[in-house]
Formats: sequence, C-alpha cells, structure tokens
Amino acid sequence: MPFHGEISTFFPPDLLEYLASFDKDGVLTVKEPEPLLITLKDGCVVDAFSAKADAKLLRTLYFRHHISKEQYQYIAKARSETSLSIRQILSKLKLFPLSAIQAELIMALEEVVFQFFLLKSGGFAFNETVVGADHAGLKLYPVDLLYQLAGRVDEWHELQANLGAMTQVVALTEVGKQAEPANKSEDIIYRMIRGQTSIAKIMEQAPLPRFFALKFIANGVRKSWFSLTIGLEKTAPVAKNNRAGREDLFLDFKRCFKEVLQAQGMRRKVEHTLLFCKNYFDVTLMLSVKKGTLVRCLAFRRDATGRLLTEVIAQQPAILSDQILVTACEKGRAFFGKVYESPFFNTLIDIPLAGECGLIPIEVSPDSAKLVFAVSSQVVGEGMSPLHFLDLLSWLIAPAQAAKISCDTELAMPATLGQDKASQLIALTEQLPPLPHVVGQALKIIADPESSLEKLAVILAQDQSLLAMIIRVSNSALYSTGQAVSSLQTAITKLGINTVRSLVLTASTQSVFPWDDAQIGRFGKALWGHAKECGLAARRVAQNIGYPDPEEAFVGGLLHDIGRLAILMGHAVEFAEIDRRNAAGQQGLVPAEQELLGFDHTVIGHMLAQKWHMPSTLLACVEQHHRPQEATDSFRTLANIIALADYLTSQVGKAAEFRRLDEWHDITGVQAELGLAEADLAKLKRQLHEDFRQTHIFDIV
Repeated sequence: MPFHGEISTFFPPDLLEYLASFDKDGVLTVKEPEPLLITLKDGCVVDAFSAKADAKLLRTLYFRHHISKEQYQYIAKARSETSLSIRQILSKLKLFPLSAIQAELIMALEEVVFQFFLLKSGGFAFNETVVGADHAGLKLYPVDLLYQLAGRVDEWHELQANLGAMTQVVALTEVGKQAEPANKSEDIIYRMIRGQTSIAKIMEQAPLPRFFALKFIANGVRKSWFSLTIGLEKTAPVAKNNRAGREDLFLDFKRCFKEVLQAQGMRRKVEHTLLFCKNYFDVTLMLSVKKGTLVRCLAFRRDATGRLLTEVIAQQPAILSDQILVTACEKGRAFFGKVYESPFFNTLIDIPLAGECGLIPIEVSPDSAKLVFAVSSQVVGEGMSPLHFLDLLSWLIAPAQAAKISCDTELAMPATLGQDKASQLIALTEQLPPLPHVVGQALKIIADPESSLEKLAVILAQDQSLLAMIIRVSNSALYSTGQAVSSLQTAITKLGINTVRSLVLTASTQSVFPWDDAQIGRFGKALWGHAKECGLAARRVAQNIGYPDPEEAFVGGLLHDIGRLAILMGHAVEFAEIDRRNAAGQQGLVPAEQELLGFDHTVIGHMLAQKWHMPSTLLACVEQHHRPQEATDSFRTLANIIALADYLTSQVGKAAEFRRLDEWHDITGVQAELGLAEADLAKLKRQLHEDFRQTHIFDIV
C-alpha cells in the first residue's frame, strides 16, 4: 500500500525510522529538489541512490584504484546511456564481488541518507515492492543511521554559515603549503585546492562524504591553512578570535568539548584544545617543563590584523621567578584569573597587563615533560568568556586536578589520593564536567517565576542543536497535537515549562556521554540508550498513577544511572567486567561494583548529582532506585517510580539485553505501593513499546 506526503510535514529521520518500523520491503522516493531513492528490506536500509552520490561513488572507486581509467570511462558512459546506477552496472559487469567494495557502497548509501536528512521540502512516496539481493551484503539499521548521521545535520548548517558562499574558491596559504596531508583523501583535496577549486566542487568530487570534505575545509580555514576568495577578490579567512560572537564561542566550545571527550589519548585531546585556544586568545603558549626547567616554548599570537603567527621561542628563563607557574607544575593545579606580573612570561613574549589569563598543567605521559597551556586575552566581555569555557575543557584534559590555585590559601593534595575510597570517589566525580553554561542560564530562568518565555527563548536560541531538538520533540508522536511547530516560542508554549526543563537537562546530560568507536564508546551508547528509555518509562508510570510532576520522573529516570557513567569514565576495565558478570547472570550490578571497586554506582551517582546542584528529589532517584524502600516518605513514591521504570526498561527496552540480571528487591512490593495490578503492567509495556520507538528525538550528537 503506497504512503506519500510532503517532507515539510515530517522530520526526515523520524520518517525513515517510521517506515522501517513496518518491516515492509519497498522504496522511498523523493522527487524534489533532486530525485532520491532509499530501498528498505526487513526494516533495514539495503540500497540508496542519488545522482550526486552515484557520481561520487564512481570517482571514489577510481581514486582508490578499484577500477582503471578505461573502466571508469566505460562505466561512466554506460551510466549516461542507461538509467542504471553504478551499483547495478558493477553487478552486471562482474569486475569483482560487490562485497570487495562494501566500504565504498556504504559511503554512497550514507551520502544519500544524509542528503535526505538535510531536506526541508519536497514530495515523497513509499511503495511496497519486492527487493532482490545483489550480493553486496549491505544491511544498515535506521536507528544506527540516525545515531551516525542525524547529529551531523546541525553541524553541517553551522559549517556552511561560518564559511559563507559555497562558490568561494579555496586557496593554500603559506602555512598550508607546509602542512602534510594525513591520508590519501586529504592529499587529493590538497591537489584540488592547488587548482583553485570552489568549496562546492571539492565537496562534489572529493573521494569522501560531503560532510567530511566541508569539515576539512572549515578546519583548514580556521588553522589558516586555506584562504577563501570570491572571483579575484580575496576574503578574510574565517579564523575566529576572542572577539567572535558569543554564539560562535559557545558552538565552538561545544564542538571542541565533544572532540576532546571522544579523543583517544592525551595528545589528541591537547590538539583539539589547542585549536580552541588559538581561535579565541590573543596569546597561546605551549610550555614543556621538566624538573623545573623550561625545555621548549611554542607561541601562537595574533597581530594587529588578526592574523595568527606561530614561532618557536629560544629563550629559556628560569620558572622560579613565577610562583603561580611553579605551583601549577609541582602541584598539578590550574590557574584562571586576571593577567598578573610575571618576569618569566615577560622574557618570553610581550603580554599586556590587562585582561585575563590561564595556566593548565598536563601530564601527557608519566615520563615526559609536563606540558603547560598558557593563554592570555585582553578582551573580557560580559557573561561567559573564552577563559570560562577553557576552564570547563580543563576538566577533560587535566582531570586529576582536584583543586585550582587560590590567591588566598594553599590547598594540600591528600597523599593517599587514588588509594582510599573517599579520595577515589572524589577523583571519579572530577572525570565529568559541570553542566554547560546555557543549561545553567536556562534552568535559572525556568526557576524564576518573574521570568518570561521570551527571555527563555533568547537563552535557548544560543544553542542551535538544543533549539532544533526542542522543536523536533514538540512535533514528535510523543507530544504532537496535530499542528506542526516551527518556532522556539511556540514549542515552549506547547510543551510547557516542566517539559522544556527536562529536555534542557536531557541535552546537557547527553553531552557528557562518550561516543567514540572504542569499547568505552560502546558502553556509553548503551548507557545513554538505557537512560532515555528509563526516563520515558518513568514518565509513563507517573502518568498512570497520577503523580503530580511526570517530567520530574522523566529526569529522575534519565539520571538514575549517572554513577555508572562516572565508573565507566574512571574505571573502564572494571566496568567491562561488571557488565560481563551482569550479562552472564553471575552477579548483579551493585554487588559486583562493591566487590571490584568498594562502592556502587548509587553512591558515586549521588555525589555527582550533588556536584551538579541537582534538587533533593533527583538525588533520591539516583541514590535509592535500587532500594526504594529506604527512601524517606517525601521521596518514596518517586523512588518507587524510578525502580519500576528501571525494571520495565529491562523487560521491553531496545537495550534490554544490556542488563540481564539486577537487584529487583521486592519489585512486587514496589508495584503494590504504586497501586498497579498486573493488567496495569501489561498496559504499560504496550505503551512503552511505542514510546521507545521515539528515543532518538532526544539526541544531540
């Protein structure tokens, strides 16, 4: 049975998942502005086509030496003379098994799906049809595509807005001519840039997805490797400095935060942080200090025109003349504050005694010299400055610092740090950063009865990803009333303050989960999936029993296992063993954690929630969800809701296999206290089956 409509009335990722949920074989066709075809089989995406993606696939096969120049020309001719796709032509030619180019086929498929996700208008139709096999072996689950591609949409728009017209020509600067491409794809882009090619043409012809080609160009412009020109007139590089708008500053911080969190190894974390510093500070120094002696100093500073200059400083003054620097190196403590008089830094470079500065000591490896970030900015604007955001980043690149340098008192580091359990708990909470600035501002406005919705909308609009998520949620099946919402103020009015508060906390909570492809990222994704499902389950339970604030229950469910995240970030090996025992049915989470670590996730979660200044109701959710009978009368009902939601999630959630054994102490007692019969539980499970199809609407990646 055909299904058709207008893209403008749907959110494309939601539409794709909705169609896949029927497990029907068929083809989704979008006719405007460019024809797109996405083929579904057994609830999975198995093929996709667009003219742009097909042309990119052919060029990529040639660049990667899968086909010769003669074969490239023959296939291109066959493509122009027939209506067949490159994949269909290769299947007929049988030059090699399609499984041999699976990576390239997946790239082309994802390119089409990404094009689809970018659409805001156009007609679509889904028609059931028999879908045959071509031995390519592609079978991508829509939920995986959503995780991987939907989060790129907002960043794509940000990158385009920062760069400007896509018709601009990219050219190498003197700095760029000295840079070395990291791989063959980058080398090809470099060759295209040497030929004075436009941004649009590079994205179209480069042998990698358009998103990554655009991101590479944007990063190159920010690093002053590339300049952009319109016609014969050069435009200024889009490298930002500390005078950039606050919205740009926050977006760049959020992007850097994500990259640092996902980076493997301290060196990669340092590289991402250094890029942020170079873009937003007048002076950035990288100091290598060993045994109290300056070994090397690399300086990045901006001249009067805003151009970034790089130089290696030969002087090696004694650091003893700067007591703050000495303390930073010896005690491992960061400093953030006003620029101070320093004979040491004055010898290295001219730093005006105005503005603000910071020092961050970093242990790259135990036997190497200590690396120190030293930054300075003359401009101190209102609200959050670059130094505030660098302070937040320092939690990730220097997590061992338990305190910062104070001008008044000297704080002694405990000698047993990492050995006694109390210090270990404190160290674990330092692994995770405080909530982002926009979140804090929004929550303060929500808590103030005198504040207006207009003021809240202005604050939330500073974060475009959060804005998009709120509008997306307001149009989802969970909240929709049949009328499409396109503005932030309308979405806030429709959802209500309590729901907006829970969404703000949801977005900020997701930002601290790891998303890399290593084992820690796999566990991070599972924890985030379980958190969303438990939040939705808690809301459903609260609604069914008439609890006065279902959104409070939602946030409680979302945050209940935040202690597990702290354990994952601080003790990944032990986390994996705890998970293995739990999945194998050998031991529950709490006893396994207590045996291996000496504490459990409810204890560390309670400490982390306190660090984030969460209200007492949420502290009870985090601490008592395994022992609701121990909660005080004030929080007993809410603790029981979270306990039952956790149990229901383990029964019907998408991540149900993640938790096969747990401590469901007297779950029938919990059920009885909430006044729910078996028929009520069966109804809840049916509702949650539908709710859990919508968990992706809360994602900001």
